[in-house]
Amino acid sequence: MISKIRIINFRQIADETIDLSQSVVVIGPNNGGKTTLLQAISLFAISIRTWGTHRINKKSKALKRTGVAINFEDLLNIPISEFKELWRDLNVREGIINEDGKPTAKNIRIEIHAEGFTSGQAWKVGFEYDYGRDTLIYARLTNDENGNVYEFPEFLMEEKIGYLPSVAGLKPIEDKLEVGSILRNIGNGNTSDVLRNICFLLYDKSDKAKWYEFIEIIKNIFRVELNPPIYFPGTGLLKMSYNEGGKKKVDLSSLGSGTKQAILLFAYILAFPNTVNLLDEPDAHLEVIRQSGIYDKISDIAKKNNSQIIVASHSESVLNRAFSKDLVISGMFGKFRVENNKSKISSVLREFGYEEYIIAKQRPKILYFEGSTDFDFLKAFASKLSMVDFADFLQNDVYPKAVGNDISSVKKHFAALKEFIPELKAYALFDNLRRDNPQNVPGDLIIKQWSRNEIENYIPIPNTLLRYIETLNLGPIDFEKFRQNINGSTIPDALNDLNHRFWVTTKVSDDYLSPIFEKFFDEIGYSRNTMDKSKFYQLVNFVNIEEINDELLNTLLHIRKHLIPETLN
Repeated sequence: MISKIRIINFRQIADETIDLSQSVVVIGPNNGGKTTLLQAISLFAISIRTWGTHRINKKSKALKRTGVAINFEDLLNIPISEFKELWRDLNVREGIINEDGKPTAKNIRIEIHAEGFTSGQAWKVGFEYDYGRDTLIYARLTNDENGNVYEFPEFLMEEKIGYLPSVAGLKPIEDKLEVGSILRNIGNGNTSDVLRNICFLLYDKSDKAKWYEFIEIIKNIFRVELNPPIYFPGTGLLKMSYNEGGKKKVDLSSLGSGTKQAILLFAYILAFPNTVNLLDEPDAHLEVIRQSGIYDKISDIAKKNNSQIIVASHSESVLNRAFSKDLVISGMFGKFRVENNKSKISSVLREFGYEEYIIAKQRPKILYFEGSTDFDFLKAFASKLSMVDFADFLQNDVYPKAVGNDISSVKKHFAALKEFIPELKAYALFDNLRRDNPQNVPGDLIIKQWSRNEIENYIPIPNTLLRYIETLNLGPIDFEKFRQNINGSTIPDALNDLNHRFWVTTKVSDDYLSPIFEKFFDEIGYSRNTMDKSKFYQLVNFVNIEEINDELLNTLLHIRKHLIPETLN
């Protein structure tokens, strides 16, 4: 079991020390570093195996200086095209001035330090890595915190660390493989090629208790009765089936992807006890209702089998379950922190779900709005106005939170999160709901309602619509039909007055734009409306900047100033 790991200069990770427990869930956004953490642990495992094998075979102290070579074929579980991709920012060397005052190059090193317990014995060891060439790196023992070279404990070779990616499709048959080949396929991500082999390893044990436990788990969760895998020595093939409709046997490949994923997880964990299991999105292909239950079972089996699980997941269901019993770590662009119940998250926060806390912690700037199209409009107007920094900020750094028209819920939600995230700021932007905003709103939260009916009312009409139709190249007759639709749907005085009361009070999305486009595309024979309500924000691309209403511009500036005031310095 690994109880602590420090990772330096590996992929997204600059320098992070992470405490671990027997069951760990790592959550975070895509590209947040979850898989990178698992890959770093996997490289550490490869280093243990490679170093230990050479050290035991050669009994040479020279290894401490030269290190051992790790080749591409040794590097399982880390999909890269060249070793340079392991280094942060792809930098493997840096220019320095040597003692003689001459420029030279110095290796930039990856370091991985870890400590834990194996077979009841404590250990602490660390490796450093030098880039050799595209297909070769060198690993050697590095220095501990006291500047002394780590000693390699040979019993650490007994530590089993396995990386298990999710399963995809499944072939009708498999060749029976030895354990080494099975693990190599798993390491290369080919779990679909060895699912029956993993089940056979479990079934072939002299003690069948774990096999019966396995088939009972699958039966209880999926109502699927598995049959034992069958080995055919004459062909070297493995086959496995399940019972459907009583006694009818159907090949395992006919099962749904979620069931196959669960079979992989449980068979692997039961077949390999006393193992550090690195599970990359084990909830993949599983419906939400089963994700937490399956995580619970995996966690319980790991603890019973003296194993460790480190799970990278996107599942809110898994996250909420892990909070109540295990260790949760959030990852955000290579930075990690413990986020479990030791964070003293109150019952108030539990009302909204722990995932809300995690997301807001990673993106402590919230933008509340009624629906996703409102957010799309804000991004579109920011881009149109060349507010590049703000458009990027909205896309990459804001936590967009849709709350419908329940304006009162915003203050409650914000207050619950603010208790644990002091740096939190938020801006709530609603349609004109024709009611007062909540009282006593804290300064870090601003609530605004549009003075017009909704954000669609700030599209300068009719000119914007005519520019859009022109891009469809439909010809003068159809263009004129569209102009007539606009004229027939608009109060005459409003056609040439962008500030007319008509554009303030009309519900432009449902009562104006939707009927116009539906009627037009029907008239010209289109089989479907290519500009429905979900795409209205695209009309902003055809807005003339000079026609944009001052309130909309000032609101964008106000949001930006509140959430990212440093951009205005």
